[in-house]
Amino acid sequence: MQVQMTQDAFTKTQFLNVDLIIYSRSDLHPLITGIEKHLHVLYLGKENRSFKACVELARVQRKTPDAIIRGFCSLIQKLPASERRYWNQAKSRIFDIGIEFGGKGSHCWFALAQQTIASAADVNAQIAVTIYGPRAESKNSLKRRRTASLK
Repeated sequence: MQVQMTQDAFTKTQFLNVDLIIYSRSDLHPLITGIEKHLHVLYLGKENRSFKACVELARVQRKTPDAIIRGFCSLIQKLPASERRYWNQAKSRIFDIGIEFGGKGSHCWFALAQQTIASAADVNAQIAVTIYGPRAESKNSLKRRRTASLK
């Protein structure tokens, strides 16, 4: 049974998370600093000629794309005017839904609610999807799987 669970983890296409990615001509530190207690900051700095922030929600109770995007939208709508200005001035605001591809014959399905799409539009954000290739298994996990299958 344990082998099957380990094997499924590497072959199942699955939803990972939603990242919020912001590109701006202005420094994004003031925006992120104001709400960072609600976020995991993955990146905050300069990329090429733009400022970039890539963040995830820190506390997610229902880990679905709908719940996470709506959580971000709620946070953005509550921003004070001084911080909301940085959001409004950004060149792009993207809710990026991450999917990990598990391999041939594997799938992942979800639908975004109309309310979620409307909320993203209300804060002038796009919704994107990134599909990541399957994780490479470590040599140790491959060895354990081979050993277990020989028993």
